Amino acid sequence: MVKTLDAKSCLGTGFLMRALGVAFVLILLLPPAAPGWGQAGEGYDAFNRGDYRTAQRIWQRLAEQGDAGAQYNLGLLYRNGLGVERHRVTAAKWYVRAAEGGNADAQKAVGDLYAEGFWGKRDHAKAAQWYEFAAQQGQIEAQRKLGVLLADGKGVPRDIEMARAWLQIAADQGDAVAQKRLGKLGGKRQVRRQARRQSSRSIRLKEMRVDGAPYKGAADAPVTLVEFSDYQCPYCRKHFYKVVPRIVKDFVSTGKVKYVMREYPIANLHPKAAKASEGALCAGDQGKYWQMHDLIIATPRRVGPRHLKAYARKLGLDAADFGSCLDSGQHAGTVSAGIAAGEAAGVPGTPGFFIGLTDPRDSDRITSLTFIRGAQDYDVFKRAIEAALSSAP
Repeated sequence: MVKTLDAKSCLGTGFLMRALGVAFVLILLLPPAAPGWGQAGEGYDAFNRGDYRTAQRIWQRLAEQGDAGAQYNLGLLYRNGLGVERHRVTAAKWYVRAAEGGNADAQKAVGDLYAEGFWGKRDHAKAAQWYEFAAQQGQIEAQRKLGVLLADGKGVPRDIEMARAWLQIAADQGDAVAQKRLGKLGGKRQVRRQARRQSSRSIRLKEMRVDGAPYKGAADAPVTLVEFSDYQCPYCRKHFYKVVPRIVKDFVSTGKVKYVMREYPIANLHPKAAKASEGALCAGDQGKYWQMHDLIIATPRRVGPRHLKAYARKLGLDAADFGSCLDSGQHAGTVSAGIAAGEAAGVPGTPGFFIGLTDPRDSDRITSLTFIRGAQDYDVFKRAIEAALSSAP
Protein backbone atom coordinates (compact mmCIF):
# COMPACT_ATOMS: atom_id res chain seq x y z
CA MET A 1 0.00 0.00 0.00
CA VAL A 2 1.25 3.47 -0.84
CA LYS A 3 2.13 5.70 2.10
CA THR A 4 0.07 8.89 2.13
CA LEU A 5 0.46 12.41 3.44
CA ASP A 6 -2.42 14.91 3.63
CA ALA A 7 -2.64 18.62 2.81
CA LYS A 8 -4.59 21.15 0.77
CA SER A 9 -5.91 20.43 -2.69
CA CYS A 10 -8.68 21.44 -5.08
CA LEU A 11 -11.80 19.53 -4.05
CA GLY A 12 -9.92 16.45 -2.98
CA THR A 13 -11.67 14.20 -0.47
CA GLY A 14 -11.12 13.43 3.17
CA PHE A 15 -9.16 16.35 4.54
CA LEU A 16 -9.66 19.85 5.93
CA MET A 17 -8.87 22.97 3.96
CA ARG A 18 -8.29 26.25 5.70
CA ALA A 19 -9.29 29.64 4.38
CA LEU A 20 -6.54 31.97 3.19
CA GLY A 21 -7.94 35.02 4.91
CA VAL A 22 -10.95 36.83 6.33
CA ALA A 23 -13.83 37.51 3.90
CA PHE A 24 -14.27 40.92 2.39
CA VAL A 25 -17.17 42.82 3.95
CA LEU A 26 -20.04 43.82 1.66
CA ILE A 27 -19.87 47.44 0.65
CA LEU A 28 -23.28 48.08 2.18
CA LEU A 29 -21.80 47.35 5.62
CA LEU A 30 -18.56 49.25 5.25
CA PRO A 31 -17.80 52.07 7.71
CA PRO A 32 -16.91 55.54 6.44
CA ALA A 33 -13.62 55.55 4.56
CA ALA A 34 -10.51 56.65 6.35
CA PRO A 35 -8.63 59.71 5.09
CA GLY A 36 -6.04 59.02 2.43
CA TRP A 37 -7.95 56.37 0.50
CA GLY A 38 -7.76 58.50 -2.66
CA GLN A 39 -10.50 58.30 -5.27
CA ALA A 40 -11.80 54.98 -3.99
CA GLY A 41 -12.13 56.50 -0.53
CA GLU A 42 -14.03 59.46 -1.96
CA GLY A 43 -16.45 56.96 -3.45
CA TYR A 44 -16.94 55.28 -0.08
CA ASP A 45 -17.44 58.67 1.60
CA ALA A 46 -20.09 59.62 -0.94
CA PHE A 47 -21.82 56.27 -0.57
CA ASN A 48 -21.92 56.44 3.20
CA ARG A 49 -23.51 59.87 3.18
CA GLY A 50 -26.14 58.65 0.70
CA ASP A 51 -24.73 60.45 -2.35
CA TYR A 52 -24.95 57.41 -4.60
CA ARG A 53 -24.65 59.31 -7.87
CA THR A 54 -21.27 60.74 -6.86
CA ALA A 55 -20.13 57.32 -5.68
CA GLN A 56 -21.25 55.85 -9.01
CA ARG A 57 -19.31 58.45 -11.03
CA ILE A 58 -16.14 57.88 -9.02
CA TRP A 59 -16.35 54.09 -9.13
CA GLN A 60 -17.30 54.12 -12.83
CA ARG A 61 -14.07 55.93 -13.64
CA LEU A 62 -11.98 53.56 -11.52
CA ALA A 63 -13.82 50.49 -12.81
CA GLU A 64 -13.07 51.42 -16.41
CA GLN A 65 -9.40 51.62 -15.40
CA GLY A 66 -9.55 48.01 -14.19
CA ASP A 67 -10.08 48.48 -10.44
CA ALA A 68 -11.80 45.23 -9.36
CA GLY A 69 -13.12 46.72 -6.11
CA ALA A 70 -14.77 49.58 -7.96
CA GLN A 71 -16.20 47.14 -10.51
CA TYR A 72 -17.79 45.11 -7.73
CA ASN A 73 -19.16 48.27 -6.08
CA LEU A 74 -20.73 49.32 -9.39
CA GLY A 75 -22.35 45.92 -9.64
CA LEU A 76 -23.92 46.46 -6.23
CA LEU A 77 -25.22 49.91 -7.21
CA TYR A 78 -26.83 48.60 -10.39
CA ARG A 79 -28.21 45.52 -8.69
CA ASN A 80 -29.88 47.60 -5.97
CA GLY A 81 -30.75 50.68 -8.03
CA LEU A 82 -28.72 53.08 -5.89
CA GLY A 83 -27.91 56.27 -7.77
CA VAL A 84 -28.64 54.55 -11.06
CA GLU A 85 -31.56 52.75 -12.60
CA ARG A 86 -31.72 49.16 -11.37
CA HIS A 87 -30.27 46.99 -14.13
CA ARG A 88 -29.28 43.41 -13.38
CA VAL A 89 -27.55 42.85 -16.72
CA THR A 90 -25.21 45.77 -16.12
CA ALA A 91 -24.69 44.61 -12.54
CA ALA A 92 -23.78 41.15 -13.80
CA LYS A 93 -21.33 42.63 -16.31
CA TRP A 94 -19.45 44.46 -13.57
CA TYR A 95 -19.58 41.48 -11.22
CA VAL A 96 -17.99 39.29 -13.89
CA ARG A 97 -15.24 41.79 -14.63
CA ALA A 98 -14.48 42.18 -10.94
CA ALA A 99 -14.56 38.41 -10.42
CA GLU A 100 -12.11 37.84 -13.26
CA GLY A 101 -9.91 40.48 -11.62
CA GLY A 102 -9.82 38.43 -8.42
CA ASN A 103 -12.38 40.19 -6.22
CA ALA A 104 -13.72 37.55 -3.82
CA ASP A 105 -17.10 39.18 -3.21
CA ALA A 106 -17.65 39.46 -6.94
CA GLN A 107 -16.68 35.83 -7.41
CA LYS A 108 -19.33 34.88 -4.87
CA ALA A 109 -21.83 37.12 -6.65
CA VAL A 110 -21.11 35.49 -10.02
CA GLY A 111 -21.55 32.11 -8.36
CA ASP A 112 -24.94 33.29 -7.11
CA LEU A 113 -25.93 34.36 -10.63
CA TYR A 114 -25.13 30.92 -12.01
CA ALA A 115 -26.95 29.24 -9.13
CA GLU A 116 -30.00 31.44 -9.73
CA GLY A 117 -30.05 30.71 -13.47
CA PHE A 118 -29.44 34.33 -14.44
CA TRP A 119 -28.04 33.33 -17.84
CA GLY A 120 -30.73 30.73 -18.47
CA LYS A 121 -30.69 27.29 -16.88
CA ARG A 122 -29.24 27.03 -13.38
CA ASP A 123 -25.63 25.93 -13.56
CA HIS A 124 -24.46 24.66 -10.18
CA ALA A 125 -21.17 23.42 -11.63
CA LYS A 126 -20.14 26.93 -12.66
CA ALA A 127 -21.55 28.30 -9.42
CA ALA A 128 -19.31 25.90 -7.51
CA GLN A 129 -16.30 27.00 -9.57
CA TRP A 130 -16.80 30.65 -8.65
CA TYR A 131 -17.64 29.82 -5.04
CA GLU A 132 -14.39 27.88 -4.83
CA PHE A 133 -12.35 30.86 -6.09
CA ALA A 134 -14.02 33.12 -3.53
CA ALA A 135 -13.91 30.57 -0.70
CA GLN A 136 -10.18 30.17 -1.08
CA GLN A 137 -9.81 33.91 -0.48
CA GLY A 138 -11.84 33.64 2.72
CA GLN A 139 -15.29 34.75 1.49
CA ILE A 140 -17.49 33.26 4.20
CA GLU A 141 -20.75 33.02 2.24
CA ALA A 142 -18.91 31.31 -0.61
CA GLN A 143 -17.38 28.83 1.83
CA ARG A 144 -20.81 27.98 3.16
CA LYS A 145 -22.46 27.79 -0.27
CA LEU A 146 -19.68 25.60 -1.65
CA GLY A 147 -20.08 23.34 1.36
CA VAL A 148 -23.82 23.07 0.74
CA LEU A 149 -23.33 22.22 -2.95
CA LEU A 150 -20.83 19.52 -2.00
CA ALA A 151 -23.15 18.13 0.64
CA ASP A 152 -26.10 18.05 -1.76
CA GLY A 153 -24.12 16.91 -4.81
CA LYS A 154 -25.33 19.83 -6.92
CA GLY A 155 -23.03 20.55 -9.85
CA VAL A 156 -20.18 18.65 -8.21
CA PRO A 157 -19.79 15.06 -7.02
CA ARG A 158 -21.32 14.66 -3.57
CA ASP A 159 -18.48 14.88 -1.07
CA ILE A 160 -19.60 14.93 2.57
CA GLU A 161 -16.08 15.18 3.97
CA MET A 162 -15.17 18.24 1.91
CA ALA A 163 -18.60 19.73 2.58
CA ARG A 164 -17.92 19.44 6.31
CA ALA A 165 -14.52 21.07 5.85
CA TRP A 166 -15.88 24.16 4.09
CA LEU A 167 -18.90 24.42 6.38
CA GLN A 168 -16.62 24.17 9.40
CA ILE A 169 -14.48 27.04 8.12
CA ALA A 170 -17.54 29.23 7.63
CA ALA A 171 -19.05 28.14 10.95
CA ASP A 172 -15.84 28.98 12.81
CA GLN A 173 -16.21 32.54 11.53
CA GLY A 174 -19.75 32.85 12.86
CA ASP A 175 -21.90 31.88 9.88
CA ALA A 176 -25.11 30.68 11.56
CA VAL A 177 -26.42 28.84 8.50
CA ALA A 178 -23.15 26.94 8.18
CA GLN A 179 -23.26 26.09 11.87
CA LYS A 180 -26.77 24.70 11.52
CA ARG A 181 -25.95 22.68 8.39
CA LEU A 182 -22.71 21.42 9.92
CA GLY A 183 -24.62 20.13 12.93
CA LYS A 184 -26.43 17.72 10.61
CA LEU A 185 -23.16 16.46 9.10
CA GLY A 186 -20.82 16.15 12.08
CA GLY A 187 -17.82 18.16 13.24
CA LYS A 188 -14.06 18.39 12.96
CA ARG A 189 -13.12 15.15 14.72
CA GLN A 190 -15.33 13.09 12.47
CA VAL A 191 -13.87 14.81 9.40
CA ARG A 192 -10.33 13.99 10.50
CA ARG A 193 -11.19 10.35 11.27
CA GLN A 194 -12.78 9.91 7.89
CA ALA A 195 -9.86 11.69 6.23
CA ARG A 196 -7.45 9.15 7.71
CA ARG A 197 -9.64 6.27 6.55
CA GLN A 198 -9.92 7.78 3.09
CA SER A 199 -6.14 8.21 2.91
CA SER A 200 -5.47 4.58 3.69
CA ARG A 201 -8.03 3.10 1.33
CA SER A 202 -7.86 5.32 -1.76
CA ILE A 203 -4.19 5.02 -2.71
CA ARG A 204 -3.24 1.39 -3.24
CA LEU A 205 -0.62 1.64 -5.97
CA LYS A 206 2.52 -0.48 -5.98
CA GLU A 207 4.07 1.06 -9.06
CA MET A 208 3.38 3.68 -11.73
CA ARG A 209 4.42 4.35 -15.31
CA VAL A 210 5.04 7.82 -16.78
CA ASP A 211 5.73 7.00 -20.43
CA GLY A 212 5.81 10.13 -22.58
CA ALA A 213 4.95 12.57 -19.79
CA PRO A 214 6.87 15.90 -19.68
CA TYR A 215 9.62 16.02 -17.09
CA LYS A 216 12.46 18.11 -15.70
CA GLY A 217 15.82 16.71 -14.71
CA ALA A 218 17.79 13.61 -15.59
CA ALA A 219 15.75 10.80 -17.11
CA ASP A 220 17.59 8.26 -14.98
CA ALA A 221 17.55 10.20 -11.69
CA PRO A 222 17.26 7.72 -8.79
CA VAL A 223 13.96 9.23 -7.57
CA THR A 224 10.95 10.33 -9.59
CA LEU A 225 8.33 12.83 -8.40
CA VAL A 226 5.03 12.83 -10.33
CA GLU A 227 2.64 15.75 -9.98
CA PHE A 228 -1.03 15.46 -11.00
CA SER A 229 -2.07 19.04 -11.65
CA ASP A 230 -4.86 21.35 -12.83
CA TYR A 231 -3.93 24.74 -14.30
CA GLN A 232 -6.85 26.54 -12.67
CA CYS A 233 -6.36 25.03 -9.22
CA PRO A 234 -5.08 27.70 -6.80
CA TYR A 235 -3.34 25.10 -4.65
CA CYS A 236 -1.39 23.92 -7.69
CA ARG A 237 -0.35 27.52 -8.23
CA LYS A 238 0.67 27.85 -4.60
CA HIS A 239 2.83 24.74 -4.91
CA PHE A 240 4.35 26.07 -8.13
CA TYR A 241 5.43 29.35 -6.56
CA LYS A 242 6.39 28.26 -3.06
CA VAL A 243 7.73 24.72 -3.35
CA VAL A 244 8.74 23.82 -6.90
CA PRO A 245 11.70 26.26 -7.09
CA ARG A 246 13.24 24.71 -3.97
CA ILE A 247 12.71 21.15 -5.17
CA VAL A 248 14.30 22.04 -8.50
CA LYS A 249 17.25 23.76 -6.84
CA ASP A 250 17.95 21.10 -4.22
CA PHE A 251 17.06 17.89 -6.03
CA VAL A 252 16.27 18.24 -9.74
CA SER A 253 19.27 20.36 -10.76
CA THR A 254 21.56 18.07 -8.75
CA GLY A 255 20.45 14.99 -10.68
CA LYS A 256 18.67 13.35 -7.73
CA VAL A 257 15.05 13.75 -8.82
CA LYS A 258 13.14 13.62 -12.09
CA TYR A 259 10.06 15.89 -11.87
CA VAL A 260 7.20 14.57 -14.00
CA MET A 261 3.95 16.39 -14.82
CA ARG A 262 0.64 14.62 -15.46
CA GLU A 263 -2.40 16.54 -16.68
CA TYR A 264 -5.32 16.16 -14.25
CA PRO A 265 -7.91 18.90 -14.92
CA ILE A 266 -11.06 18.90 -12.77
CA ALA A 267 -13.64 19.51 -15.48
CA ASN A 268 -16.65 20.09 -13.26
CA LEU A 269 -14.94 22.97 -11.44
CA HIS A 270 -12.33 24.20 -13.90
CA PRO A 271 -13.82 23.77 -17.38
CA LYS A 272 -10.98 25.57 -19.16
CA ALA A 273 -8.20 23.61 -17.49
CA ALA A 274 -8.28 20.71 -19.98
CA LYS A 275 -7.71 23.01 -22.93
CA ALA A 276 -4.93 24.70 -20.99
CA SER A 277 -3.28 21.30 -20.58
CA GLU A 278 -3.61 20.73 -24.31
CA GLY A 279 -1.95 24.09 -24.91
CA ALA A 280 1.02 23.17 -22.75
CA LEU A 281 1.40 19.86 -24.56
CA CYS A 282 1.17 21.57 -27.96
CA ALA A 283 3.97 23.88 -26.85
CA GLY A 284 5.86 20.78 -25.75
CA ASP A 285 5.76 19.57 -29.36
CA GLN A 286 7.96 22.56 -30.12
CA GLY A 287 10.21 22.03 -27.10
CA LYS A 288 8.61 24.59 -24.78
CA TYR A 289 6.26 22.66 -22.53
CA TRP A 290 7.62 24.10 -19.29
CA GLN A 291 7.75 27.67 -20.56
CA MET A 292 4.08 27.43 -21.55
CA HIS A 293 3.27 25.66 -18.28
CA ASP A 294 4.74 28.56 -16.32
CA LEU A 295 2.80 31.18 -18.29
CA ILE A 296 -0.52 29.35 -17.96
CA ILE A 297 -0.34 28.60 -14.25
CA ALA A 298 0.47 32.24 -13.55
CA THR A 299 -2.73 33.38 -15.31
CA PRO A 300 -5.41 30.79 -14.42
CA ARG A 301 -8.37 32.87 -15.58
CA ARG A 302 -6.84 33.62 -18.99
CA VAL A 303 -6.46 30.16 -20.47
CA GLY A 304 -8.89 30.17 -23.38
CA PRO A 305 -7.66 29.36 -26.90
CA ARG A 306 -7.15 33.07 -27.65
CA HIS A 307 -4.91 33.48 -24.62
CA LEU A 308 -2.99 30.27 -25.29
CA LYS A 309 -2.25 31.37 -28.84
CA ALA A 310 -1.01 34.72 -27.54
CA TYR A 311 1.30 32.90 -25.14
CA ALA A 312 2.58 30.79 -28.04
CA ARG A 313 3.50 33.95 -29.95
CA LYS A 314 5.17 35.35 -26.85
CA LEU A 315 7.29 32.20 -26.59
CA GLY A 316 8.29 32.43 -30.25
CA LEU A 317 6.51 29.23 -31.28
CA ASP A 318 5.37 28.52 -34.81
CA ALA A 319 1.92 30.08 -34.51
CA ALA A 320 0.35 28.08 -37.33
CA ASP A 321 1.54 24.73 -36.00
CA PHE A 322 0.49 25.62 -32.46
CA GLY A 323 -2.93 26.82 -33.58
CA SER A 324 -3.51 23.69 -35.63
CA CYS A 325 -2.49 21.48 -32.70
CA LEU A 326 -4.74 23.34 -30.26
CA ASP A 327 -7.78 23.69 -32.51
CA SER A 328 -7.72 20.06 -33.61
CA GLY A 329 -7.51 18.73 -30.07
CA GLN A 330 -4.35 16.86 -30.97
CA HIS A 331 -3.48 16.24 -27.33
CA ALA A 332 -7.00 15.78 -25.95
CA GLY A 333 -6.29 12.06 -25.74
CA THR A 334 -3.11 12.68 -23.76
CA VAL A 335 -5.04 14.81 -21.28
CA SER A 336 -7.72 12.13 -20.99
CA ALA A 337 -5.00 9.56 -20.37
CA GLY A 338 -3.63 11.67 -17.53
CA ILE A 339 -7.08 11.90 -15.97
CA ALA A 340 -7.55 8.16 -16.31
CA ALA A 341 -4.15 7.49 -14.76
CA GLY A 342 -4.91 9.75 -11.82
CA GLU A 343 -8.31 8.22 -11.25
CA ALA A 344 -6.86 4.71 -11.46
CA ALA A 345 -4.24 5.71 -8.91
CA GLY A 346 -6.94 7.11 -6.60
CA VAL A 347 -5.77 10.74 -6.72
CA PRO A 348 -8.63 12.58 -4.96
CA GLY A 349 -7.82 16.16 -5.94
CA THR A 350 -5.14 18.52 -7.15
CA PRO A 351 -2.32 18.80 -6.66
CA GLY A 352 -1.47 15.19 -5.89
CA PHE A 353 2.03 13.74 -5.89
CA PHE A 354 3.74 10.38 -6.03
CA ILE A 355 7.38 10.03 -5.02
CA GLY A 356 9.14 6.76 -5.72
CA LEU A 357 12.22 4.96 -6.96
CA THR A 358 13.11 5.09 -10.62
CA ASP A 359 13.64 1.61 -12.06
CA PRO A 360 17.33 1.56 -13.21
CA ARG A 361 16.36 -0.68 -16.13
CA ASP A 362 13.23 1.27 -17.15
CA SER A 363 13.20 4.97 -16.26
CA ASP A 364 9.45 5.25 -16.97
CA ARG A 365 8.65 2.78 -14.20
CA ILE A 366 8.44 3.98 -10.58
CA THR A 367 8.20 1.77 -7.50
CA SER A 368 8.04 2.10 -3.69
CA LEU A 369 5.56 4.94 -3.95
CA THR A 370 4.71 7.58 -1.36
CA PHE A 371 1.64 9.72 -1.98
CA ILE A 372 1.46 13.38 -0.92
CA ARG A 373 -1.97 14.94 -1.00
CA GLY A 374 -2.19 18.64 -1.79
CA ALA A 375 0.00 21.71 -1.42
CA GLN A 376 2.26 20.65 1.42
CA ASP A 377 5.20 22.66 2.72
CA TYR A 378 8.62 22.12 1.22
CA ASP A 379 9.85 20.20 4.25
CA VAL A 380 7.25 17.48 3.64
CA PHE A 381 8.57 16.92 0.13
CA LYS A 382 12.15 17.09 1.32
CA ARG A 383 11.61 14.37 3.90
CA ALA A 384 9.82 12.11 1.40
CA ILE A 385 12.49 12.62 -1.27
CA GLU A 386 15.36 12.03 1.15
CA ALA A 387 13.66 8.89 2.45
CA ALA A 388 13.39 7.61 -1.13
CA LEU A 389 17.00 8.50 -1.89
CA SER A 390 18.16 6.62 1.17
CA SER A 391 16.61 3.44 -0.17
CA ALA A 392 17.62 3.91 -3.81
CA PRO A 393 19.92 1.21 -5.22
